[in-house]
Amino acid sequence: VTSLLHYSDVRGYAGQPVPAGYPVVCVPPCDPHHPDFAVLGASCKGSTRSGPPDSLSYEWEAAAADAGGSASFEPISRETPFASVRQRVLDSMYIASGRTVRCVVQETGDAFGHRRTFSEPVVISDAKGLCPGEKQQGQDVTATMEYFNGSDHGMQSGELLISVEIRHRDSMLPLLSTHPLPSAEQIFGNVISQKQHVCSNVAAPGGHDLAFFMQSTAEATGAGGGARPFQSDPKMRGSRTVYLYRHLDLDRCLWRFSAAISLKDAVGICGGVLLEDFKETESHRRFVTARLPLYVTLAFPAAATSCGEAAPRWMSVERRSQLELTFSYEPALWSERPLGTRAAPKAKVLVTRMSLGRDGRLTVHLLTRALFHGMLSLSHATKKHVRGRFLRPAAGNAGHYSLSLAWTEPSFDAPSQLWKAVSEDRLKDYSGPHVLELVPCVAAPAQEYRTPPDDFCTSFDSLRFEVPVRALQPIITTNGAVYSMPTKFELLSRREDFLADPRDLRYSHGDIDEKRIFFKGTCCALLLSADLTWLRHRPCLF
Repeated sequence: VTSLLHYSDVRGYAGQPVPAGYPVVCVPPCDPHHPDFAVLGASCKGSTRSGPPDSLSYEWEAAAADAGGSASFEPISRETPFASVRQRVLDSMYIASGRTVRCVVQETGDAFGHRRTFSEPVVISDAKGLCPGEKQQGQDVTATMEYFNGSDHGMQSGELLISVEIRHRDSMLPLLSTHPLPSAEQIFGNVISQKQHVCSNVAAPGGHDLAFFMQSTAEATGAGGGARPFQSDPKMRGSRTVYLYRHLDLDRCLWRFSAAISLKDAVGICGGVLLEDFKETESHRRFVTARLPLYVTLAFPAAATSCGEAAPRWMSVERRSQLELTFSYEPALWSERPLGTRAAPKAKVLVTRMSLGRDGRLTVHLLTRALFHGMLSLSHATKKHVRGRFLRPAAGNAGHYSLSLAWTEPSFDAPSQLWKAVSEDRLKDYSGPHVLELVPCVAAPAQEYRTPPDDFCTSFDSLRFEVPVRALQPIITTNGAVYSMPTKFELLSRREDFLADPRDLRYSHGDIDEKRIFFKGTCCALLLSADLTWLRHRPCLF
């Protein structure tokens, strides 16, 4: 195994670490580039076990050295849409720096039980590479969107040109789409997910009418740098791989992707949205902002596979941005839909619950339903000075509430939404008319619900609703009554007297008892005895 850079001089680079960032190639004994081909070449003629390179099947294994210096090889089996793992050349997108790789060769028509032959392992250098990460400076991703009125670069009038530049690092694979991308592990293992991303560089070229991010060979500009050995050889690397790397300039370590699409496709297929900004009264010119989301995933091969087949094979860095372009047009619209006047958005509101907290603040739950294609919002990016609110005008500054969205139906088709308003001050009486103000966000008739929804709808002036709140006052609590009961102590010498019921009056007023002294109006007796044994605390009864 050697680098494709050194395929023409395998002997000169034998035993050296392979530079990172470029493919490796498996060199079987019957390959004329093998160092010992002069000795083994004669035995290759007519052999069924060591045929020419094209008659063999190839597999690749990789390992990461553990703390003890040993390596456990595992097969590289999870492919990307851009390069195969069952061919002579293994692309750098599968190999991380510092890992050890080897190829496994097998005769396709072997009569000896499909015996497998393993190459000597080689180490991918972590010190030498074509585009090491520590040397990359500047922004990782730069994207622009332009609008063309005339014919330029083979584009038609009225098309949008999206250009994306990405800083390259060794073994990095960039993925671009105008729709949210799943993890690299999921998108590489799911063909259906790949086909769903039409406006991306993941979809196979030629599978749709959009020339999106994957330009033809004549239009791709990545090969403008100095060519490396076998860099654009489809027989060695495969046509899909060459097609991808035409967008990479290895001299500048820079990916360049571009897409030319109509405004109709940008909105109808690629998830874009049109936002109407304002209209000039005199000229009737309208100013519109086209907004197109862009999702970029930078995928890297995992550094180790010691966790077995369940371990992820890819790590990824995800970026998201919004491309915006503002332009003006005359009243003659380019839309294929019939011209008409859009009705003012309307909505309904209903109070579902009111409650008072322990702190005396009022909480109001309100259910709204938009009577238009879109939804209600607290704010919108195009109207930063406008915000939804709930208040009681008669209370002045003390009648303000904090308003938040508790739940929304994930749809643009007249969705229901639940709002929660909590009073910021404690009032003695909350009854009276209240006002709810929300910002309507109207989506295009064919626009499906997407997140964040504010990016796919146009804001209008706030809607105002009158909300009555009736006779809801804090509960007034009173202090409990406090009663006092005077008590006296009794000191007794007999256990029977101590256990007796104090309400059992065996003696009435006027009775004579030489052992006790009675006082008028009390049942508390004090025993004047020398043997003071029992002490009892009894309430006095009057």
